[in-house]
Amino acid sequence: MLSYLFVAKFANGREIRQNFEDVSTKIPDKSSFTDVLEEEKTGNKLVSFSLISQDGKHKIYTVDLIGGRFVLPSGHVSQVEGLELTNIRVIYFRENTISFNENLQQQGHDITYILGYQGNDSRGKNFKQTIKFC
Repeated sequence: MLSYLFVAKFANGREIRQNFEDVSTKIPDKSSFTDVLEEEKTGNKLVSFSLISQDGKHKIYTVDLIGGRFVLPSGHVSQVEGLELTNIRVIYFRENTISFNENLQQQGHDITYILGYQGNDSRGKNFKQTIKFC
């Protein structure tokens, strides 16, 4: 079970929410993130992407894709000052770490979430910034 589920918000007000099964509503053999990519293909700009904890504490990590900034659960806003980017894109993935004992029986499963953005600066150089959390 995922500890965080995403909510993707688009320029036209549409929201796409990740379901607990992490299955696309459009392409059943793909993940929920596929729905985000398919919506972007229509020309609807992704403006923010949030990960919301499912433990009842409602911790929210958000990346603002208009301003290229993070809003953390503490309310702290992190932004690189003076950096103007074009073609800003979301970065989102999960790292799974599975531990086994000497008999190859699974002992644990940890998921680390990676959230961020990348874009191009005034010289066209790629810039990216990510955060990691469990």
